[in-house]
Amino acid sequence: MVPKMQVSLTAVAEHATVFTGATALLAQGAAAVTGLETSNADVTMLEAQLAQARYERGLKMDAAQAFYNQFALYVGGIANGNADTILLAAMDVALPPGPPQPMTKVEGNRLDAGGVDQTAMGNWRPVVGARYYDVQTSTTPSNEASWAPYDSPVKASLLLVNQTSGQKVYTRVRAVNSLGKGPWSDPACAMIP
Repeated sequence: MVPKMQVSLTAVAEHATVFTGATALLAQGAAAVTGLETSNADVTMLEAQLAQARYERGLKMDAAQAFYNQFALYVGGIANGNADTILLAAMDVALPPGPPQPMTKVEGNRLDAGGVDQTAMGNWRPVVGARYYDVQTSTTPSNEASWAPYDSPVKASLLLVNQTSGQKVYTRVRAVNSLGKGPWSDPACAMIP
């Protein structure tokens, strides 16, 4: 909208003999264009900051999970299999291992514009028992043939790189274990910066 409005304002200014008395109107239009450009820049900056903050939060969540895993090993070593001691640490007592279960649909699939040009960051809720995840991308999600494999991460997160700036990209994810592949998640979408 801004480029079209700017072209029109410039054209009216260049033809002052036809568009008489347009000085105040041109000033008002120039102010509207400047205000919209400033707001667009603010939104773009805030979206990039939000994407970066989500990415950093993901890293901190990974660090917290790593700590908790170490902490669980410590408690397990002290407890030496005693369920009461494990419960004293406000931790769950593990059930005996059972057979693998079929994978369920991945929920919470999310895709955000990356903090760097031509990137996006995706994450989803982990599926219990998943060995890894299949991730596919598309720019036309209604066309099943357009979905292409992207990566197979073992964590419930992904960084898309080398995407086309200004284009919407969609992702879908499915969990995989020894029994096979679960159903695809609902698609998530982001505009690539």
